Amino acid sequence: MPMFRPRLLLASLGLGAALGLLACGSDSVEEASSEGPQRRPDVLLLLIDTLRADRLGCYGYERDTTPVLDALAGEGVVFRRASAQAPWTIPSVASMMTGRYLTNHQERPSPEAPTLAEVFQGAGYFTLGAVANFVILPDVGFERGFDTFVCRTYEENGQRKKRIDGEFDDAVAWVRADLAAHAAQEERPPLFFYLHVVDPHDSYLRHPQFSDVLPMDGAPQIEPEGWMAQTLAAVGRPAPEDDPGWQEALRRIHRERTCYDREVRYVDQQLGVLLDELEVLGLREDLIVAVVSDHGEELWEHLTPRPAQARQHEGPEKLFFQTHGYLLSEQALRTPFVLHGRGVPAGKLLDLPAENVDLFPTLLELCDLGIDFTTHGESLVPYFEGGAPDREQTFAYLQLGVATPVSGAPFAGMVREEATGLKLVLPSEQIMQLGFEPALFDLKVDPLERHNLFAVEERRDDVARLSQAVFEYMAAYPSAGATVEGDAQQHLREMLQEIGYAGDLIGEDDDGSPASEGGPSK
Repeated sequence: MPMFRPRLLLASLGLGAALGLLACGSDSVEEASSEGPQRRPDVLLLLIDTLRADRLGCYGYERDTTPVLDALAGEGVVFRRASAQAPWTIPSVASMMTGRYLTNHQERPSPEAPTLAEVFQGAGYFTLGAVANFVILPDVGFERGFDTFVCRTYEENGQRKKRIDGEFDDAVAWVRADLAAHAAQEERPPLFFYLHVVDPHDSYLRHPQFSDVLPMDGAPQIEPEGWMAQTLAAVGRPAPEDDPGWQEALRRIHRERTCYDREVRYVDQQLGVLLDELEVLGLREDLIVAVVSDHGEELWEHLTPRPAQARQHEGPEKLFFQTHGYLLSEQALRTPFVLHGRGVPAGKLLDLPAENVDLFPTLLELCDLGIDFTTHGESLVPYFEGGAPDREQTFAYLQLGVATPVSGAPFAGMVREEATGLKLVLPSEQIMQLGFEPALFDLKVDPLERHNLFAVEERRDDVARLSQAVFEYMAAYPSAGATVEGDAQQHLREMLQEIGYAGDLIGEDDDGSPASEGGPSK
């Protein structure tokens, strides 16, 4: 695995900002030593790629997918209404690691924004990163602030559909020696460990070891009952003679939904293994654990955005959207946000509107690290015992055009109005030509987003008000776009196109082979 030693903090932040961070860190250490020794806590930031919040027990899921995480959550805080800023990995992680909103194309963290790792490094932490998702390119900014940063490369992983079992353990194995060496130091600095695992990203593996607890036919049906069959009959292509009514195709989708659940259970199992390892190394005693995700997964619960004439030629595997990256649905944006450790109360289920940009300032406050720069997120620590951020609306942003010039890239903006439950998705004219439609949903009465109210006469004022909110959001958080340049740019374009993030549909694969117990579903 490639290992990177990033640029010095002074070079990456600029002299003034870096000295401010270092001064903040040293001041806090001196203050603590005058009152008695209390070292800063270690931090494990676990980012589980493509993890929907509603597939976890601590978020109300009835299937037994996450016993380890549920136990951890029971001793910590669960933000039940957390949301990602984007429905696919690169912009979402760039936003999370800088605490900044997205209003333009992002292929890397904004160069002018300090990263979470840089702040921890500047405060004296040993910073360690291991990333199994190869689209988080090293040496373009994601590695900034890490003493050691190890990332799977595209060449090593092959195409995404060739995923192999054990990727969680692989990522830990890359840095296991670093963890052991760090723990063995007599007077070691505190640890910041960012672990980004790619499970349960598609293609979903079978994991037959979980057949008893998660039987293949046990996934919940897509609601409302009969919706898929009715939609197929209305807008899809006629069923083939050998599969009347598309019943076998729908059964394949149902089995794939269980495969996703088993992937979640595998990640949960490996989390338990990792926590046990950290305990053996002496790194659990004063450890803050943050479990988050970059985005969720559609799991065929919405129509794929295509022009109406194209849908007439689609069977269920393509008519309904499996993965992520093209829709601003709740399935794509509602992600877990769980905290555990020093300063985190036990057994708290909080319904306040949290966002992934809040992770940055929240971790810094838990570790008593001040900052002298602005983040768009807000620390959630003050709300552990009550209250909520003054956040009337929450936003997300979808930027397509990975393989096109940034200036011509189409986009869509989303706003949720927290008090009313109204949600507006506002695509640009460019993206509407691809089959996207503006949409207004009342999530309080229609949480599945089945009834688009955008064209309803009585909702014109709501559409106008929320459209203005989207425009104000884009004006309030302008960004020129943070793109990869030089040879890395062409490599990124080719890589993303090949794995499906810049072709006909972001996140879509061509193969729809049936699920079986023996190997990968695709």
